[in-house]
Amino acid sequence: MNAQLAPAVELQVPSGPTFAGSLIINADDWGRDLATTDRIRECFEAQAISSASAMVFMADSERAAKIARLGSFDCGLHLNFTTPFSASLRFRLAGTLVSRDVPFSRGITVQASSPT
Repeated sequence: MNAQLAPAVELQVPSGPTFAGSLIINADDWGRDLATTDRIRECFEAQAISSASAMVFMADSERAAKIARLGSFDCGLHLNFTTPFSASLRFRLAGTLVSRDVPFSRGITVQASSPT
């Protein structure tokens, strides 16, 4: 199934004096799907946003993570309580949140524990 992409929007970031305070602009749903990731990437590249919240186990999560690492984009994790996971089953864990030992980067391993 080919996803139809939303048209790109040209972003214009005004130049001018900087002010003493900071405003953090965070884009939501990084990795949700191809179109959302691409639009947020355009915002990063135009320096229109400060950061994004990355969704996991979604249709474009894996590609979005690679893009974020290559582009040094500032991403935090998006807590998802309402949207069903859309990634293929091979990227999801069955049963519980962590159903087996799962290796993460830098030698850290999350170990599954029995529900009490």
